[in-house]
Amino acid sequence: MTLDAPTTTAPTRETLTLEQLAARWQVSRRDLARRIKDGRLPVVRLGPRTVRVLVADVKRLEGAR
Repeated sequence: MTLDAPTTTAPTRETLTLEQLAARWQVSRRDLARRIKDGRLPVVRLGPRTVRVLVADVKRLEGAR
């Protein structure tokens, strides 16, 4: 008899890099940086220079346009 690890996992959150979002919105990374600084674009900080944007936030912002 073997004991398997539990199969439940935490839900994953889909994210985009700033490069991916810039291409999707056809804007520059500088424009995204301005939006982040102004608080108009929420991000998840993974390190001092590494950020990701949640896809759910992107869709919410795209719907607000």
